[in-house]
Amino acid sequence: MRLLSFLVALIIALPAVAQDYPNKPIRIITAFGAGTATDVAARVIGAEIASQIGQSVVIENKPAEGQIAAQAAAAAAPDGYTLFFTTQTTQAINPHVYKALAYDPVKSFTPIAGITQGPQIVMVRNDLPAKTIDELIVLAKAQPGKLSFGTATVRAVAAPSFSRSWPRSICWAFPTRPSRKPLPICWAAGST
Repeated sequence: MRLLSFLVALIIALPAVAQDYPNKPIRIITAFGAGTATDVAARVIGAEIASQIGQSVVIENKPAEGQIAAQAAAAAAPDGYTLFFTTQTTQAINPHVYKALAYDPVKSFTPIAGITQGPQIVMVRNDLPAKTIDELIVLAKAQPGKLSFGTATVRAVAAPSFSRSWPRSICWAFPTRPSRKPLPICWAAGST
């Protein structure tokens, strides 16, 4: 709640820069689809900002792993009427996954606040004998190439290297595009 108060205060303080701000709706561009955690958080914050400043706040969802949203936010006028609500995908992961981006994750944006954070979890089938991460690592090393895992988005690109002891013999069903089958990526034991 303290962070939300900070954001509202920040938005309210902007009139000191421009006396007639805000005189039109504020746009919050989110990097993911409606109903996602990013969207829900943006809507909660947007509603609070709107109630505090008496101006509409419009949430625009632009999925595609943040590429379209980041490009739209980077191209927007730096007038305080467009905010970019994103995750580590657009800023830290996409530059390492895609050959070219239509935005610079460092130079195109000015961060104003960290909003949320969440845990990353690993789950296995009930019938898999591994019940802990250590047991999963031992099992994967004992059966190279036999285990696989999947993720919903490229945000999990760091999953294969969550620690130095991660077994590089697990195959990852890498999500490419919704219309395509996942691309399996396998690491041989001992490779990086």
